[in-house]
Amino acid sequence: MNANAPMARGSVPGDNEAPDFAKMETERLVDEYLGLTNTYDALDAEVDRAPEVISDDPTALRVGGLIKRFRDLWNRFEITRVVEVEPDLRRMNAKNAFFNGYRKKIQPDDKNERRTSPGKIDILQGRINAHQDRKEAAERERLAREAAETARIAK
Repeated sequence: MNANAPMARGSVPGDNEAPDFAKMETERLVDEYLGLTNTYDALDAEVDRAPEVISDDPTALRVGGLIKRFRDLWNRFEITRVVEVEPDLRRMNAKNAFFNGYRKKIQPDDKNERRTSPGKIDILQGRINAHQDRKEAAERERLAREAAETARIAK
């Protein structure tokens, strides 16, 4: 076990409870991006104060400015999301490539791939199958000899 791995709250070394990584990550994001969420809350409060019916140009301009600030905030959230996700996505791709590479060496998923590049299981299973085929052939041969001997004696 990695000594630096995060531990679930309330857990002790040696227990079997896995850390709640999603909760830990959500808590980190809430703390780290408090400014973004506070900006959203402030804009949301402005929506509540905006009139249901816009009846003059100054109000339309004010609401249009609110829309622009929402669009800007949407872009900030999207850019920040990409910045946060990109390293994890690259790590996930690397992990999948690593583990799936070995899985395919053991047993390819695709039957067509298994014909051209058999996995270790296919190779070993082929050896067992060849052994079983030889045993069955020897047994058929033994039974044929016994039948021929029985027929010879019966004459």
